[in-house]
Amino acid sequence: MMKLMKLSQEDKVKILEYKFVFEEEIQVNNEYLEGSADLNYRLSFFRTKLDKTEASNNQKQKFDHIFMPDKKNFSSDTDLVNTDKQETSKSANKFRDDTKPWAKDLYKKIIMVTHPDKTRGVVSKTLIDKLTEQYRIAQNGYNTGNYSDLVMVAFDLNIDIPTKVILEEVSPECNVKKKKILSTKKMLAWQWYHVPASQKDAELKKILKHLGFSFSEEKVKEVVKRKYVKRKTGTRPKKVINRRRKITKH
Repeated sequence: MMKLMKLSQEDKVKILEYKFVFEEEIQVNNEYLEGSADLNYRLSFFRTKLDKTEASNNQKQKFDHIFMPDKKNFSSDTDLVNTDKQETSKSANKFRDDTKPWAKDLYKKIIMVTHPDKTRGVVSKTLIDKLTEQYRIAQNGYNTGNYSDLVMVAFDLNIDIPTKVILEEVSPECNVKKKKILSTKKMLAWQWYHVPASQKDAELKKILKHLGFSFSEEKVKEVVKRKYVKRKTGTRPKKVINRRRKITKH
């Protein structure tokens, strides 16, 4: 059985570093997804403009191949909605029937504190939300075999952690996350998210020119003015609602 000891200052720093990288990865992924949605939204209008011009079918096919291979799976280096499915798949495959004993024990201790059934008597909503989030992270980490997440949550909850797992689990996984973050930041969609609004027209022209497409400055500015607005779940676009109302009246 793995020995439980008081964590050294060095181990604490490693866990805190992992927590920082864990949170940074979430932020970077969110920025990537938002940038991807916004850029693809704008580019969809260029596809329409290609249809209205005398552009050859080769131009249309090239545009679709780069930006809309099948509207679900994107694999080339220039794909804008590459959600890193290969890495996600690898992570999911880390689940093993032979879960490490120390991970099972740590998970049980975390659940005893964070499970919704255990937090019913807590008055503070802020604390409940925090414990619920820790429960979600621990559950996902346990099910996927990302035991570093268990260590991170246990550390926050002041639950004893086997000292050897810091070196065996936390440090390697921290390096993996750092590489994923750097990889995501190289993606066009993430970079687009960070382009200042005043420079988006110039940047969009540069992207299209680099990929071999030519549009007038007026068309680029027209598209840049369009802004992707994420619709709330369960709502319909106003145009659709108004159209249905007119049909009902008739």
